[in-house]
Amino acid sequence: MSEPPPKETQLNLADRMEFMFLKMRPNFADVYFVVGGQDEEKKRFEAHKAILIAASDVFMKMFSTDGTAIKTEGNAPDNAIAVTDIRSDAFQLMLIYMYSNDCSRLNAGNVFAVQKAADKYNVVGMMEECEQFRVSTVENPFAFLRESRLLEKKVFGGRCLAYIDRNAENLLKSDEFLAIDQQTLYDILSRDQLKVSEEKVIWQAALRWVDERCTEKGIECSGDNRRQMLGEILKAIRFPLMAKEDFVKSVVPSQVLTDKELISFFLSNAHSVATECGAFDQFPLQFETKKRAPFDVRQGMLELVINFGAGETISSDEIYVGTKFRWQLMAMTSNTSMVFQFKFVPEDAAYEIVKCSATFRIVSQSEDAEDLTLSLSKSGPFFGQSIGDQMLYPFSPIEKPVEDLVGIGWAIGKALKIRAEIRISEAYKA
Repeated sequence: MSEPPPKETQLNLADRMEFMFLKMRPNFADVYFVVGGQDEEKKRFEAHKAILIAASDVFMKMFSTDGTAIKTEGNAPDNAIAVTDIRSDAFQLMLIYMYSNDCSRLNAGNVFAVQKAADKYNVVGMMEECEQFRVSTVENPFAFLRESRLLEKKVFGGRCLAYIDRNAENLLKSDEFLAIDQQTLYDILSRDQLKVSEEKVIWQAALRWVDERCTEKGIECSGDNRRQMLGEILKAIRFPLMAKEDFVKSVVPSQVLTDKELISFFLSNAHSVATECGAFDQFPLQFETKKRAPFDVRQGMLELVINFGAGETISSDEIYVGTKFRWQLMAMTSNTSMVFQFKFVPEDAAYEIVKCSATFRIVSQSEDAEDLTLSLSKSGPFFGQSIGDQMLYPFSPIEKPVEDLVGIGWAIGKALKIRAEIRISEAYKA
C-alpha cells in the first residue's frame, strides 16, 4: 500500500501534482514509455494520460486514436510506447514540467535536448521556457545559433546573431568561434551589422578559422589550401575597407588572394584614377565595399578636483575610451566664470567618431550647495585634422557665470569634485 500524501500537500495544487509524479505514478499510471536514443540506455517512464493530454495536443491526438499511431513509435516491452529520438533525461524533464510547471533543472547541457522533446510533443510552455533560458544564459552563441537552425527556430536564431553582432570584437577571437562550420562562418562574416573596430578583425578571424581546419586535416596552411577551404567566405571579407598597411602585412603574405584580386585592392585605393583610365575593366573589384555597422567603443570616466573661483586651470589624467581615442577633461575658473572643455586625441587619424556623448556631475564641497549635472552630445562623422598629438575639441566649451554658481550655494575657494562619463556610441575606421 502506498503512503498517503501529507496533509499540507493536499492543500496545494502544484504540490499535489508533484507528489503524483514523484510518488504515485507507478500505482495509478495508465501509459508507459521506454525512452532513449541509440547510444544510451533505455529508461522506462510511467505517466497519466489525462495529465499529458492537458499539456499537449500531440498526446491528445495520440491517445484518441485506436493505437495505430502509438505502435509505429517502435518496439517496447509491456505495451509501452517506444521513443527512440529523444534523450531519456530530456523526456523526464518534459514530464516534470507537464506535471508541475517546474523547469528549474534546465541547464546549458540539456536545454537543446529538452527543446527538441517539447517541440515534438508541442508542449508550448516548455518550449518558451527553453528559449528564454537560452536568451538569458548565452555562453556559446555559435553553438546556440547552430542548434536554432537545426530546430528551425528563426526567432531565436535571430537573437543569437544580434548577440554576436554586438559582441563580435571579442567573440571572433574566442576558442568557440574556431569550432563553427563553414556555412555559419559565412553567415556571420557577411553581416553588415557586425560591430568590429576595423575590417582587419574579420580577416584575422577567418584566417584563424581556416588554419584550424588545415591543422585538423593535417595539411599545410598554404595559400592554395586556405583558399580552397574558405571558398565563398572570401567574398564576405571586405578587403577594400582594410588599411593598406594591414593588407600588405597580413593578407598579401597569406597567399590567399589571386594576383588579379591583389591588383584590384590597390586600384580601389586610387579609385578615381583607376576609374578614369579604365583599370577596373581589366581588374574588376571583387569584394564588398560597404561599411559595416559603426563600432561601439564603450565608455570611460574622467575625474578632477579644482578650487572654485581660484583662477586655476586643471586638466584630468588622460584615459582611453575604446582603444583608439585618448580623452581629457579641462576646467578653468576665474572670478567671473567657470569653463569646462573636453579634449581628445585619436590614436589613428583614420578613425571617425560618428556619435558621442558626455555626462558630468560637479559636486561642491560647500555646505548645502547644489550639485550640477551637465549633458552633452554630438553626431558626426567628425574627427578634425590631427597633427601629431594635437588635441581636438568635440564639444563647444561650457561656460557658467560665477554669480549663477554662487546662487546655488557654491563658495569661492571651496573644492569642486568633477566626474565625467564619456561614451562613444558609434565609431568606425574611415
